[in-house]
Amino acid sequence: MKSLLIQTFCLLFLCLGTVRAQQYQLASPNGKLSVTVDAGEALTWQIAHDGTTVLQPSAIALQGRDEKSAKKAITFGKNVKVIRAERKSVESSFPTPLYKKASVKDVYNQLTLKCRGGYSVQFRAYDDGAAYRFISEQNKPFIVLNETADFNFDKDYQAFVPYINDNRNGERYCFSFESYYDEAPLSKMHTDSLSITPLMVCLDGGKKAVIMEAGLENYPGKSPDTSRSAGSICPLSAGRNNRRTQPAEPDTDKTCRLHRPLCQAGAPLACGARHRKGHAACRQ
Repeated sequence: MKSLLIQTFCLLFLCLGTVRAQQYQLASPNGKLSVTVDAGEALTWQIAHDGTTVLQPSAIALQGRDEKSAKKAITFGKNVKVIRAERKSVESSFPTPLYKKASVKDVYNQLTLKCRGGYSVQFRAYDDGAAYRFISEQNKPFIVLNETADFNFDKDYQAFVPYINDNRNGERYCFSFESYYDEAPLSKMHTDSLSITPLMVCLDGGKKAVIMEAGLENYPGKSPDTSRSAGSICPLSAGRNNRRTQPAEPDTDKTCRLHRPLCQAGAPLACGARHRKGHAACRQ
């Protein structure tokens, strides 16, 4: 009897010591695109579009430290404990004077997970794309040291990749966003070179997935790690240029520090339509 009690206690202790994953579903307004979010020891998202797997479970996270104290760590996306989940639907538009259309519709469903540790993570599902961003609720600036932004595809798809190839004066980070695109399978991406966005992946059925960024400061780049498995992109650029954040201001693009839309559209593509609040999407 004593042995049974000890074993029961140990089992209970082990169960309590783990972070139980919570799963959330988000669909686009037309119901064809779905986003699945798992929040537990790691934070992952996956995307499907009308029966096509766009993105397998892919981890997202952010590590930083207090600006004045290197010992005070700040972590988003690890051992996630969701306090509250909020949903809303938006249907609006905004003018685009420098785009081929006079205005662009801004229609999406949104899921915001408020997490313990002073941050939220927000997901959006459009009819033609999906996006996420971390929202810091720290009351003072902090330094971003590292970022996890994996893109795990289910196959070794053909991709169009822009590399930084301007080596004037030996400066690796000198470029003007005018790179030619290399066409090759994901597994053949150069692991010793920096790439930039947008980066396009050719999916099955003639669909295209375009990895983009929006609401950014300075000039980030990606040095992809494809050594883990074919069809995976894991940026290694974090830590090269540590970023200083500012306290978030609700409902403005200043809350958006890291936001990676993954857009779907068939050719021809017209990428880079800038949304009013720091969001980007692909529009035909």
